[in-house]
Amino acid sequence: MLPFVKLLMKAFVVVCFSQFSAAANGAVNLQQYLDPRNISLKNKSTCSTTAILCDAPDIKVLDRQDFLQSQYGEDRCLIEQFFPGVCQGKYLDVGALDGKRWSTTYAFYKAFGWRGVNIEVDPDNYNELHHNRIDDIANVHAAVCSDSHKSVHYAPAKGDSAAGGIWEYSSAAHREQHWQDVTIYQTIPVQCTPLQSILDQTVGTKKFFFDFAVLDLEGAEFSALLGIDYNRMSFGVIIVERNDDANINKKITELLNAHGYILFNVERECSLRNLWFTHPNFHDIYSKLR
Repeated sequence: MLPFVKLLMKAFVVVCFSQFSAAANGAVNLQQYLDPRNISLKNKSTCSTTAILCDAPDIKVLDRQDFLQSQYGEDRCLIEQFFPGVCQGKYLDVGALDGKRWSTTYAFYKAFGWRGVNIEVDPDNYNELHHNRIDDIANVHAAVCSDSHKSVHYAPAKGDSAAGGIWEYSSAAHREQHWQDVTIYQTIPVQCTPLQSILDQTVGTKKFFFDFAVLDLEGAEFSALLGIDYNRMSFGVIIVERNDDANINKKITELLNAHGYILFNVERECSLRNLWFTHPNFHDIYSKLR
């Protein structure tokens, strides 16, 4: 376990997650959003985690139940090293696929009572997502990038729905590996949706805290991160898939550092394929759980 999460968690924390918690009627399924620049409400109230302590299932039991689905062990790492025995938190999953395959959030959804916002651009994946995650806060069908006035092109990967992505943000290596027989004329034109616009429509325009966010967008991660209002949205942990371009990874790090997030040198079992960032007050936030 990492030193900063070896905590004795005792005190009560105020919960500010209200009408947007998972309702009895199931997840909201949205496909159109207002641009955040057209939304004037700016509530200044603060939020903290909704999470509580709980008796955590053994990691081997989760494995036998087929709940551990992430591609490179990110879910196991989060459960064991960042959120041991933590239930009822909130996540943001950008690039959620069908909500199960290679999902970092699936175990939290199934075993720990967490709920969140899932975003997926592939239409086939999205159709499965809103069936697999019926009790989540929201399942969103959208192409996430920072400029709402920009049209981009979604390229589905033949034979592998997990390898599709936005043509304009993909690397040459990704196109060569997954889209060999695809040209831009065979892609699907889609409109960019800023991430904050989606969050305004799903968790509201007040300040909001996600315990963790994971972004896996085959190259569009930096653009997605540019679309967040960090004065209103905050995160305990942010996991970003590494880009093939080291300069993009540097820009991601500089952006999140500028908003206070700390690049964390995770152990190999936490997947070096990703960049891991922690909230500067991570210790204080989770030492107050009970």
